[in-house]
Amino acid sequence: MDELTGRKVAESLQLKVTGSVGLLVQVKQLGEIEAVKPLLEAMHGAGIYFSQRFINSVLQHVGEL
Repeated sequence: MDELTGRKVAESLQLKVTGSVGLLVQVKQLGEIEAVKPLLEAMHGAGIYFSQRFINSVLQHVGEL
């Protein structure tokens, strides 16, 4: 499924939309994982790309930068 289409449909149904990185942040905040950075690196290795600016922002938000 196209991610943008899926998000639009979910939002039209008034569902809360959280992306994969948002889920990683939530799981870290719950104490279920120690770090987000290795998982972001694994995603990159699997061909999922985020801008360095976005990654830095996420890492700063979770206290890993």
